[in-house]
Amino acid sequence: MPSICPLELPEILQSVANQTSERSLPACALVSKAWYQVFNPHLWKDINLSEKRPNPPEAIQRHCHLVRTLEITCQPKQEHAALRFPNLASLTVKNSLQDLDITQLVTEHSTLSRLDLNFIKSGLQPSLPLWKKLLELRNLKDLSISNISIGEKNINAFWQLCTQLERLECYWISIPHRGLLSSMEFPRMKEINLWEEIPVYLELMRRCTGLEILTWSSWEGLDGGFVPGFVQLASSGTWPELESLTLFPFAITNEETFKIISSMRRITLLSIDGKGSLFAADTIVQLRPHFHSIRELDLAFNRGLTSAMAQEILSSCPLLVKFSVPQLKAIDVAEGNPWVCFGIQELSACIYFDPATIKEVQPLVLDQLSRLTRLEELKLGHPTEAVFQKAMDLRLESGLGKLSTLRRLRYIRFTNTRQKMGEKEIEWILEHWTSLEEILGVLNPYNPGICKALMERLESHGISIQTRFQ
Repeated sequence: MPSICPLELPEILQSVANQTSERSLPACALVSKAWYQVFNPHLWKDINLSEKRPNPPEAIQRHCHLVRTLEITCQPKQEHAALRFPNLASLTVKNSLQDLDITQLVTEHSTLSRLDLNFIKSGLQPSLPLWKKLLELRNLKDLSISNISIGEKNINAFWQLCTQLERLECYWISIPHRGLLSSMEFPRMKEINLWEEIPVYLELMRRCTGLEILTWSSWEGLDGGFVPGFVQLASSGTWPELESLTLFPFAITNEETFKIISSMRRITLLSIDGKGSLFAADTIVQLRPHFHSIRELDLAFNRGLTSAMAQEILSSCPLLVKFSVPQLKAIDVAEGNPWVCFGIQELSACIYFDPATIKEVQPLVLDQLSRLTRLEELKLGHPTEAVFQKAMDLRLESGLGKLSTLRRLRYIRFTNTRQKMGEKEIEWILEHWTSLEEILGVLNPYNPGICKALMERLESHGISIQTRFQ
């Protein structure tokens, strides 16, 4: 019986195709007829229609049934705009596109489950027919809108549309008044992502009792009556299923943080990021029951979060993927329990050393870091404050070799730390951190000539070097 090559089995080929980069898909589709049948659907699954894309309309037309995600980033050519995709699930429209009939485009793609209208020109007001047509899309569950004015004539149709959504994202939108909002409920809504402190948002949140994911952001920061109003909603049990919460920037007291955490039955993501926010010992007590489920924790600007608390989290949260805290004392890491977050991908913590004990303590800290083999982003230095002699010494003679296990590292930051790297450190980086794409920090501020040569060596291998904040 002739042997079968594993790469001829459709199941294995499909698994390979699922993990193949977009850049490699065309070459894979040309290997054989069997490979073409498996890889071609992946090649045409996501496309971008614009003047800048070379895809000829004839080729797109032949494969239009394979297209699942369509992105229009600028005014497409006439022959492109006329194309239709019978199995389209996701549509993203960016830019002003005054000549593109979005209502007609939506009408002809009734299979849509996701729609992203991201207009560059602020304040555009789509016509009422668009909102009514969106109501006819029974599969539409995910809506993202940016720089849009809802308009008084459209507001009730918009709220009616929200009753069928599971996810809503609003970025720089204008809502003239509540309309029918006070008489409506949104039980299907699982996720909302809101930008700006529009008063109507609190009322919207109040009526989304099935929320699991909530993000509320604003450049100016949420203040006035918004913080107490939000905390009141949370502490009164408005969202019993809420497990992912992001508030940015959100100046909040420890008492308010305590109330929010106390109201959550399960926490997978918590990001309360705002200067002036507080985090005290009683709040970490409330957080401990969630250590087994936390995947992302961002408390970078929370005063009161001690190094001991940060060390406890790293040694108690096995599912942690992203973690950001203001500081971490090296002695706490060295004398604390081993870290258990072996799947962590992003770690941001300015690690401070006692200059008198750095030689003894740094190897122990490096041992902890070396176990984080899935790490992709490592931020050690402070972005604005100089730490200099208190910082980790990233030289081979100081133990840098211990971090050869960080094969997936793509980004490292050590700003304001005054490193003294030389040629041997750069050669070591090129040999061991083969996935590295970017460095933020000065390699050797004591010798500008050497520093320039080291930067050129890294850049010649495609590694970007940024030196801001130095």
